[in-house]
Amino acid sequence: MFFLVVVTQLVSSLNQTSEVNTGIEVQNSPPFLLKPIPDQSWASDTFLVGAFDLDDYFMEVSGLPLNYSYSSVQNITIVIDSSNNVSFYPDFGFIGVRNVTFSASNGAFNTSSNVVYLSVGVDNEPPRWSSSSKDRTTIYQSSYVNFS
Repeated sequence: MFFLVVVTQLVSSLNQTSEVNTGIEVQNSPPFLLKPIPDQSWASDTFLVGAFDLDDYFMEVSGLPLNYSYSSVQNITIVIDSSNNVSFYPDFGFIGVRNVTFSASNGAFNTSSNVVYLSVGVDNEPPRWSSSSKDRTTIYQSSYVNFS
């Protein structure tokens, strides 16, 4: 009888399960600036659309979504679209240099970028033409030629 009681207690203890929680808890941390955002420059009275994607410059390790913002800039409207691409729209006739700082927030912490210089100026570069195809048409003096 003693033998039967010990076996019964051994079997009942094997059927009992206990939970053991393992793992690590990741603390919320600030987003990282992966690399400096480059300065931007373009001709006056033109727009710089889709200049860069902020997701290429900021990273969030705890998996939280990032919200982006920027510092106030005079004479240039900045738009961050739903894909986090940044576009710049200067006021008509504006020529000059402004600077902006972008920020990424995960809801608990903010991280700022480097200062990004925005240079809007006169286009002094002559137009360039290139083509992968060649045309061997002979052109004589005083002939008119149209390029498209």
